[in-house]
Amino acid sequence: MLPWQRIHGEWQISLVGNVLIRTFAGNFNDAGTLACYEEFKEKAPKQGSWASLADGRFWEMSTQSALQTYQGMRDWAFENGCEHIVFILPSKFHKIIVERETQAISDPRYHLCFNLEHACEQLTKLGFPLSLADYPHTAFAEKARRQYGETA
Repeated sequence: MLPWQRIHGEWQISLVGNVLIRTFAGNFNDAGTLACYEEFKEKAPKQGSWASLADGRFWEMSTQSALQTYQGMRDWAFENGCEHIVFILPSKFHKIIVERETQAISDPRYHLCFNLEHACEQLTKLGFPLSLADYPHTAFAEKARRQYGETA
């Protein structure tokens, strides 16, 4: 493997009830983004409706090409039973970048939050109950907070 093909970015993905939770941190290149999306597809529910929580509180940034692959992942999710994506962004700057590069925000099934508590409330209102106590990535999030900080 060539140096520029190494995976950059860290993540953890878990299914809690019918909510697929993806917590990610650091800077992502194309290889990291694609590896994360493959695991996302593998762990997604195969039947019934579900929602996705994208916890990006510790996400630093992605390459432009990696950001542009997000649209394909989002489309795949909606075509495979996902009814809503709730995305926690670390800052308003990240919101601007996501809006510009993915056009995701114009989709009414896409919901932006700036903290985990609001994301859990949003999912519950949408019919996909999730509490802070249900969040499975606490240890990963604490490690990421120490390593990357939290800008939200």
